[in-house]
Amino acid sequence: AAMIQPVVAEVARLDPGIAMYQRATMDAIMSASPAVFRRRSVLTLMGGFAAAALLLAAVGLYGVLTQVVAQRTREIGVRLALGAGRAAIGRTVIQRGLAPVAAGLIIGLAGSILVGRYLGGLLYGTSATDVVTLGVVVGALSLAALIACIIPTRRALRVDPVQALRGD
Repeated sequence: AAMIQPVVAEVARLDPGIAMYQRATMDAIMSASPAVFRRRSVLTLMGGFAAAALLLAAVGLYGVLTQVVAQRTREIGVRLALGAGRAAIGRTVIQRGLAPVAAGLIIGLAGSILVGRYLGGLLYGTSATDVVTLGVVVGALSLAALIACIIPTRRALRVDPVQALRGD
């Protein structure tokens, strides 16, 4: 946009007979294009659904892990009473939470590569098998799963063995 006036001045200096009208940047022209608008709309909608899916996956994982920890409170209390370290119990809870996530990520990556071939026409500036994009997605999902595991893990580590062994 900053270059429009200098370009117009240079063209007028070189050939004053050339009429310059409807001066605009390429970004402005592309933004006004109906085809670009449709593509951006579809991709924005897909991004919104992806964010909603990530949130639902994290909330679902949190709920499942919370239920698992609640059901295993007595077992965790027994393990603590028998001398199991809190670090070992924390690792167990996190491993049980992240194992299905790892399997889902592997299946999801394979599915995204297969489906990406069909959706490749909608992508702009990247491919369906872009390693950086897939890495960011895997990282975001892994981080969401890890965050969803933290609260139930902390709850499992705070179990008092005496209270857990007394019963419900």
